[in-house]
Amino acid sequence: MTTVKNGVEGLHEIMRFDFDVIMCDMMMPKMPGDMFYLAVQKTKPEICRRFIFITGYPDNPKVTDFLSNLEDPIVLFKPVNTEDLIRTISFVLKKVGDKPQTE
Repeated sequence: MTTVKNGVEGLHEIMRFDFDVIMCDMMMPKMPGDMFYLAVQKTKPEICRRFIFITGYPDNPKVTDFLSNLEDPIVLFKPVNTEDLIRTISFVLKKVGDKPQTE
């Protein structure tokens, strides 16, 4: 497991490694979640289906507008309980395993 303090550090890690699941907070310092996702989409689009978006702001127009423009985004709302987190990670791993990678 790799953790980072902000979106910029996250992007650096994405460039160095491939990850099975990417948990992306929508409100991160230095680079918010929407900008982080868009940067990943431009540089490594094949891993975009591995994102789990997390937010404590379900009614924030910026968050809802961004998520509404994605195809079937996976979103967890804070506070996230452990069972939902494990179930969601398992879902993403299964989803990724069901589709051939285009790398």
